[in-house]
Amino acid sequence: MQGLGWLLAAGLALAGLAVPAYAERDELTIDWTGCPLAVAVPSTACTFTIEDSADPQGDLFAAWQDDPLEPLPHLGQHTMNFDSGTELGGVISIVRCVDGCAPTGVSSPELTVWKESPMTLGGVSGVVRPGERTAEVDLPDAPDTELELTWKLSYGGTSYGDGTVPVTTDDDGHATFPYTVPTGRSGRLGLTARTSFDQPPFGPHRAVASPAYFDVDQAAPTLSLSLGTTSVYPATDGYRDRLTIRYGTSEQVSQRVDIRNAAGTVVRTLATGTLGSGHSGAARTITWNGRDSADNVVPAGSYTVRFDGVDRVGRSATVARSVTVSHKKLVQKTWQRVVRAGDAVARGGAIVGSCSSLRRPARSDWPGSLGLHSRTKCQRAADSPVTVLQRAAVPKAFEGRYGRLQIWLYGGGARGLSGGGRGARIDLGYASTAGPLAQRVRFGGTVGSHAGRSAYAPNFVHAKFGSPYVKWLVGVNGGSKYDVRSYTLKLTYFLLQE
Repeated sequence: MQGLGWLLAAGLALAGLAVPAYAERDELTIDWTGCPLAVAVPSTACTFTIEDSADPQGDLFAAWQDDPLEPLPHLGQHTMNFDSGTELGGVISIVRCVDGCAPTGVSSPELTVWKESPMTLGGVSGVVRPGERTAEVDLPDAPDTELELTWKLSYGGTSYGDGTVPVTTDDDGHATFPYTVPTGRSGRLGLTARTSFDQPPFGPHRAVASPAYFDVDQAAPTLSLSLGTTSVYPATDGYRDRLTIRYGTSEQVSQRVDIRNAAGTVVRTLATGTLGSGHSGAARTITWNGRDSADNVVPAGSYTVRFDGVDRVGRSATVARSVTVSHKKLVQKTWQRVVRAGDAVARGGAIVGSCSSLRRPARSDWPGSLGLHSRTKCQRAADSPVTVLQRAAVPKAFEGRYGRLQIWLYGGGARGLSGGGRGARIDLGYASTAGPLAQRVRFGGTVGSHAGRSAYAPNFVHAKFGSPYVKWLVGVNGGSKYDVRSYTLKLTYFLLQE
């Protein structure tokens, strides 16, 4: 808009006002600071302040485009209403009418005025992959309109892409447009769009859509799978009856955990459903008892634990581990052996006080026996003890699994000797793997079999995973004389067998 020629030639004529033949001296000031240079109708108003001391004052009017003239006060504020707009800029001109109308020469800064138009986005939600996508847009004020639409992807103040595309709306103002989801960004993104169009009778319209949010999934899920052991023995005997399975995902997936045989056939499905939430992963622990979906023990052989995960955009991942199923089970065995006392002396295991003696054999009719005779040479108490550490090899158990241990001593008080006979006493104790003696017991001098205590064998079997053996100690003191012919060892242990 240049000058007011249009107003004199058209605006005033349309208003039916005569053009005055004279020009008056105006004393008119207007403060335009309350009027923004860009005015959005109807949300933003143009308000200005008027001070008019002209004489004569007549009537003041505001002129904008082809809108009807708006009457103005001579003093105070006025909010301008717009029935039309401009994208290229225009001014509000002040007209005074005193026996005719004429421009005052007072006008606003150049303004752009447009109408705010509603616009909504659709078809944008959930989780998507990078690449070309399509969104929907609704512009009810722009049916059957060709326009250019500018879209933008951003989150947290950071832009991740934008573009401008041509769009043609249908009778309802509905259209679709393409946009590009970039690679290299996972997580939340917001899509916004803006456009402008000219629509009579107002003219320029602008529309801005609120963000529509969605999630971007850049890659297939990362899955993990580990097994507590590489073999399972479903005999329900307490040994590896169940396989512990630990698995997890880096993001939300539809999960499936299967057991498959060597032919790839699913024999049991252990888990289905959703694992994780959104971009947050999760982990689970489950077990398998070596049985199929009908609760039958599966045949022995090689099997695969397989974890499949499909994320929210259809990307899939698989991880698998092998496991062996065996029908072996723990079988308890009982081992019993008689060893001669003289044959079971541990190396360096005999300690004899200087007042005492250790006879080998104790009696001629007991070959391999031992005679522990205290105070046979003198009566000094400090030199009277006789102790013998005994040792015997035992069977090797599966993974060191032993049950109970018990040792019987066959012997009695020495015949015909002071301190012998029924009054004799002998002590027996088991040497534990921790070092000290335990399960101690004292036997009388009656000749016969004397039972030691039944004990938890793992505490007393040495070198379980090598060449296992047990040790025990016998001893006399205080002048007691005791003959030991043999020991009977009884041990329960476990083997893994079909």
